[in-house]
Formats: sequence, C-alpha cells, structure tokens
Amino acid sequence: MPAVGAGGGSFTADTLSQAASAEVTSVLLDGVGHYVAMEAPEALAGAIRGFVAGIDA
Repeated sequence: MPAVGAGGGSFTADTLSQAASAEVTSVLLDGVGHYVAMEAPEALAGAIRGFVAGIDA
C-alpha cells in the first residue's frame, strides 16, 4: 500500500500503517506542503508511477 507524505513528515505513512493490513511503502516529498497534487504534481505522478511499476515486478 503506498503512502505519499510531504509537509507532515512521516505522519501519513505512520497513520496508514496503523489502519492497513498490508505493508505500507512511503515516499516523502521534501519542500511540499499539504496540497501535494497542486504544489508538486510531477513529483506526485513520479511517486505513483514508481508504485505502479513495482506491482508486477
């Protein structure tokens, strides 16, 4: 299960890990605040592409 965090540090991954029944893979985007999709769309897309590429690997 992927988690993309930014300004909150590891908060997103830590919170998701408490609720998920699967291992959480996280990416932390430095210099990005709460609105990741608006502030860093290319970095977010890269993180998503990396996760999707690893599904069938």
